[in-house]
Amino acid sequence: MLTAYLLIIVIALSLLALPSLPILEWAIFTVVLTVFVLAMKYLMTGKNLLISTSVAFLLALATVYTLNRFISIEIPYIFVYVMGTANVIYAIFVKRTR
Repeated sequence: MLTAYLLIIVIALSLLALPSLPILEWAIFTVVLTVFVLAMKYLMTGKNLLISTSVAFLLALATVYTLNRFISIEIPYIFVYVMGTANVIYAIFVKRTR
């Protein structure tokens, strides 16, 4: 059920990006975003939170790099760095308390 909600969010974001991108770039954006969301859902079902968040951080960096390379909208890396670092620190604290 969660996957359906995530895909609805992907469709909504894709439709919001449609007016500002050419059709080919919009298709690339939609495919990359869908793969990212499904991979994140799969990663968050893992048992080891520290490994999952670290791999998710690398996946987010790869996704932003791919989008910046192939579409005309530049997504800032600083957002990914801040959120990824915060998630990894959170995973370390959770691991210490267990």
